[in-house]
Amino acid sequence: MEKSKDIEAGKGPSSIPHWRLVFDQGLVTDEVMNWKYAGSGTDEDPYVVNWIDNDPRNPMLFSKVKKWFLTALVAIATLAVAFVSSAYSGGIREILAEFGASQEVGILGVSLFVLGFAIGP
Repeated sequence: MEKSKDIEAGKGPSSIPHWRLVFDQGLVTDEVMNWKYAGSGTDEDPYVVNWIDNDPRNPMLFSKVKKWFLTALVAIATLAVAFVSSAYSGGIREILAEFGASQEVGILGVSLFVLGFAIGP
């Protein structure tokens, strides 16, 4: 009987440095490019995109340490953005007084920040 793969345990085909995974387009192998995905690519029958076996870019094959590091990094970045938005809106009166700007300009700054939250993601 064949031993089942534990994909979430991070047992990948090989260890590739993270920055190479991010920037090196050469990791898109011929096997990945020529894989026959389910579907025909139409609105009625779209492609079903999935990770193929031994794809080094499959995040399910990352080690647990790498997965937790990336999770913590994204959580800290999200927290920092939330703090920055509240710092700006909380100090808007002082900013307007310091730079001699009108209230409309201050509101525009807060509005654009919130708009960035909506459009950015």
